[in-house]
Amino acid sequence: MGWEWRKGQRYYYAAKRVGGRVVKRYVGVGRVAELAAELDALDARGRAVARIDRDLATARRSRPPRAVKLIAAADAVLAV
Repeated sequence: MGWEWRKGQRYYYAAKRVGGRVVKRYVGVGRVAELAAELDALDARGRAVARIDRDLATARRSRPPRAVKLIAAADAVLAV
């Protein structure tokens, strides 16, 4: 997704991968384009948060290696 300058005017395009190649779709100019860009940014943030949540859930399910447990134990001892 992004802005492009053409003939002194800023246009907003949405990019999407279709069949292995990127296809751009014209969205608009002015306030409509700004709102579309904000919605796209919010959507991207939501996908990033979902990805982080998924990674955290995976990390919680996996057992940490013994070295990590030893380091945590050493940290706990040194913190006292």
